[in-house]
Amino acid sequence: MAIILFLIKFVGVILSGLFGFLGTIFDFKNKNGSFTKWGKLAFFGIPISIFFAGLSEFLTYYSDQETAKEASIQARESSYKVEKIIVDLNRTLQPLKTCSVFILDLEVPLYEEEFKDYKRRLDSVVEICRYSYPKLEAGIFAPTLLTDKNGKRIPSSFSFSENSVYFPSPNQRLFYAILSVEGIEVSVYKKPVDPRIFEPFSHGGFQTPDLRINLFSKAYGSNSQTDPMDINYNIESKKYTLSGLFAAEQDQWEDNSRKIVSLPDLDSAQIFLSIGPLGFADSLQSKFLNLRKKFDCGYLNIRFNNTNIPINKKDLIKHVSANGSVFWEFKYLLSKENDFENDKDTLMKKKRDDSN
Repeated sequence: MAIILFLIKFVGVILSGLFGFLGTIFDFKNKNGSFTKWGKLAFFGIPISIFFAGLSEFLTYYSDQETAKEASIQARESSYKVEKIIVDLNRTLQPLKTCSVFILDLEVPLYEEEFKDYKRRLDSVVEICRYSYPKLEAGIFAPTLLTDKNGKRIPSSFSFSENSVYFPSPNQRLFYAILSVEGIEVSVYKKPVDPRIFEPFSHGGFQTPDLRINLFSKAYGSNSQTDPMDINYNIESKKYTLSGLFAAEQDQWEDNSRKIVSLPDLDSAQIFLSIGPLGFADSLQSKFLNLRKKFDCGYLNIRFNNTNIPINKKDLIKHVSANGSVFWEFKYLLSKENDFENDKDTLMKKKRDDSN
C-alpha cells in the first residue's frame, strides 16, 4: 500500500508540475480561441493530474484509517494481555484458604401445630427472662440490648443454646432434627445452572458444582466439637429464628474443576446454601421435610479469607429440591464486600455470656 501511494503521489506531482511548466512557455489557445496542440494536451492532462491528486488524498485517508484501526486492535490486545496478567496475579496472590458463614436469622416454623406445646413453653420462659434479666439460667443469654426511656439497658432478644434445658433433647427426635442445625453445605458454580437439577448434600444425579464446601458450627473454644445453631427470640417481631457461625478449612473442600481457586474467581458465581441434616429414614421424614420447607432465611454473611460479603433476604432465592430438601440461591458479588464487625460483636457477646 505504501509503495502504491508513493507512486500515485509522485505521478500526480510530476503531471501537475509538467502542465504548469508547459503553461508558462506555450499558449494553449491561438488567436481564434481554439486549442493549440499543447492546449489539447493540457485539456486532457490536467483532469488526469487532478484525478491522481484526489486518488492520492483518498488513499492517504484510507491508509491512515487502517493504521489507526490496527493500532486500536494492538492496543486492545495489549490491554487484554495486561488485564490477564493482573487477573492471574490476583488469583496467585489471593488463593482461597478459609470459608465461614454467619447466619443471623434462619426463621423456623414454631407456629406450626407440631411445635405448639414446645413454643408455649419457650414463650413462658421468655417472659420470665424479661423480668429476671440480667439474671438468666444457664444456656440463655441476651445477645442484643436496647436503652429504654429511663436509660435502662433491656434485652431486645433472647437466645437458647444447646446448653439450655429448653433446647430440644436428642430424645425429641423430630424437634431436635428440625432445630439442631450443626452443618451446612455451600455449592459454587462458576457458570450458573438450573436450580431444579440441584440436590443438597448429594454427589450424583446432577451437575457437580465447581466447588463444594461442608461447614460445621463449631463450639466455642473447641476445634472438634460441633455446636447446633442457637434458638433466638426477637421481642419486637415475636419470631423465633436460628443463628450460628459455620466454618471450614481447605481440607474440607471438594474442588471438582479448578475453576474456583482464588477470591477473584468467586465474583458473580452462583452459590447454593443447604442446611443439614437431611432427615430420617422412617415415617418422620415426611413431617421433617414439610416443616423444613417452611424455613425462611434472612440475613447471612459469607466470608472467604478476610473478605466479608453480606447477603440480605432480598438477595436470596428459596428452592425446594426434587427430594423435598430446601436450599437458597444467591450470587457472590465482590462489590458488596463489607467488614461486618457486628457479627464479631454478637459472637463475642455470646462467648462472654456463656462463660459467666
